[in-house]
Amino acid sequence: MIERREHIAFVLVLFIVLVLASPSPCAASFLNSGPKVGQGDVLPPFATNDLKGNRVDLADYIGQKVILLDFWSIYCAPCVEQMPGLIELYEKYNDMGLMVFGISLDGRFNARRLNKFVDGFDQGIPYPIIHDAESVIRSLYGVSALPTVIIVDAGGEVKLFHIGKDDEKVIDDFVMRLISDLKDISSAK
Repeated sequence: MIERREHIAFVLVLFIVLVLASPSPCAASFLNSGPKVGQGDVLPPFATNDLKGNRVDLADYIGQKVILLDFWSIYCAPCVEQMPGLIELYEKYNDMGLMVFGISLDGRFNARRLNKFVDGFDQGIPYPIIHDAESVIRSLYGVSALPTVIIVDAGGEVKLFHIGKDDEKVIDDFVMRLISDLKDISSAK
């Protein structure tokens, strides 16, 4: 009887260790989130490929576009619920200078699984999706919870680091103001 209890305790401890070491976007994986970028910081650029194999270099957009980074996961219900609003925002402001990047933190799933989710999303996702399976981008910016939205002005300065959902108006207002600033800069040239 004691051996069985020890075995169960060992399996439980092993399970907990594996969960804590997992690169999935659970709270435990965010314990080492890295340095957090905040309002007023210059966003360090990253370069990687999106799900379609296209090269994405954030430096190409800094100085040209307002950038919105959406950190999410397939298994984060608030993240998925927030996506239609971000799609609408992208479609509304993309021609005026907004670029959106969805950054999936689904470390346990390969790109094919993620592509299946993205392709099956009812509205379609028109902006690039990046699979940050190794949490490189997440760590670079100090993202510690999902969903997280980072909005960057055309100069590369972080204007909003927002955690959570249900603040579509706040996000929309920031984007609208930054797009207006971008148009003012363009017309002054």
